[in-house]
Amino acid sequence: MKDVPISRLVFSLLIAVILLFSGCSDSEPELVTAKGYVVFDFSEEEKNPSARLAAFAEISSEVRRVDSIRIKNLATDFEWNCLNPAVFSNDKKQWSGYAEFLSPDGIEIPSGIYNFFYTDAQGKEVSSSFLINYDEKLLNSTPEKVFSILNENATEQYALYSEKNTLLYFGAKKQNWTEDSRIFNFDKKTNYYRKIYMATNDPVVCILPPVYKKLNSDTNK
Repeated sequence: MKDVPISRLVFSLLIAVILLFSGCSDSEPELVTAKGYVVFDFSEEEKNPSARLAAFAEISSEVRRVDSIRIKNLATDFEWNCLNPAVFSNDKKQWSGYAEFLSPDGIEIPSGIYNFFYTDAQGKEVSSSFLINYDEKLLNSTPEKVFSILNENATEQYALYSEKNTLLYFGAKKQNWTEDSRIFNFDKKTNYYRKIYMATNDPVVCILPPVYKKLNSDTNK
């Protein structure tokens, strides 16, 4: 199988998550709200996940003038920086963020309160905060244990991707998706899908391993 660019997959998923649940060039930047997520990426069935921190902020001013973002955990003073973060929008809302903040080897992503700092192209900085909580058992889990660790308190979403790793669909399971062939028949360009569990009470996103379309599968059912 061709390697899947994990960073692009995670970022496209987080954009979909935010957009699903969630001016003037000389104006002062204004940060409306900040969101943080711990993303557990289960790339293989028998392996523990990789974990990363994703952080995004809704900006009321022209988001494309962003210069950098910075997040800081107040309990540990750990700090992450991102120059030229990604930007995206939906209707009248504008977001900027990054989905690849990693802790040093051997150190878990700290829970607690984080400050989020947004700096625009003129060096003006605004800030907000968000809270991170997660069950540390997820760090040593395998995919089949995820739902029980979340105490079955999670929403289930599906992400369908093309052969070029373009996100074709993100949302709830369709009623007629009783078998894989029906999932792949939903959009003929679908090459694989990933099931996502989003914790209801904590900012946690668990991405289960990809399920690929079999070359001899019957997608006309």
